[in-house]
Amino acid sequence: MALHQPADSSGPETNASEAPHGSTTSETRVAIRKDDEAAKEAARRIIDEVKHLLGERGPVWWTDSSPDWNRHKVSGTPYAEWFTQLDV
Repeated sequence: MALHQPADSSGPETNASEAPHGSTTSETRVAIRKDDEAAKEAARRIIDEVKHLLGERGPVWWTDSSPDWNRHKVSGTPYAEWFTQLDV
C-alpha cells in the first residue's frame, strides 16, 4: 500500500492541452491482452508523462515540511499502528 499526499492546488502548473489525449489506460489493457510489448511500452511512457505533468511522479513539489512517506512500506511509517487496525 502506498501512502499518497492529498491533492494540493499549489502544485506544479500543468496545461491540460499539452497532455497526451486518448484512453491510454484502455490501450495498455488491450496491449497486455494481445501481449504486444511495443504497444505496452508506448502506453506506459504516455501514462508516465501524464503522471509527471500532474505532479504525481517526480520531485516533491509541496512545501508543508512533512516527510514524504510515499513508496515506503506502511509498517515502517508513523501510520503502522493505524494500518494494522484497518479491516482489509
